Amino acid sequence: MPTIYGAEILKGLKLYENNQKLKERINELIEAWQQAYPGINVRKQILAAHAWEMSNPDKRKIHKARFLNNWMRIAQSYAESSPVYTEPLRPVKPLPPAPDLTQEDLDEMHRQAVKAMGPRMCKSEHCGVCGK
Repeated sequence: MPTIYGAEILKGLKLYENNQKLKERINELIEAWQQAYPGINVRKQILAAHAWEMSNPDKRKIHKARFLNNWMRIAQSYAESSPVYTEPLRPVKPLPPAPDLTQEDLDEMHRQAVKAMGPRMCKSEHCGVCGK
């Protein structure tokens, strides 16, 4: 788990960088969040929570640590319910072996396609099969 330094994260976040209570505890909080919520990027979630508070000035929270913890908890629950985290990978079926085709077989297939779809389907400038 990479080390995140709280002072670096809070720098420039208007609502958080001057909150003394949050600044004093941010490193221990980040460590706890990283352990408790392994499915999320804690740094990005702090930025997202700050953006939400900036966008909703009437709903700004007084208890920042509690607000951020609830934000992380909700983000983790979204991460856990995402199909990315819950769907097991299905094994890919191998392709059948390619048939042994001769150039004559390929030319015949080309002639049939041109006959069915018209000469414009051929993208070759000099096609010996369809006469371009």
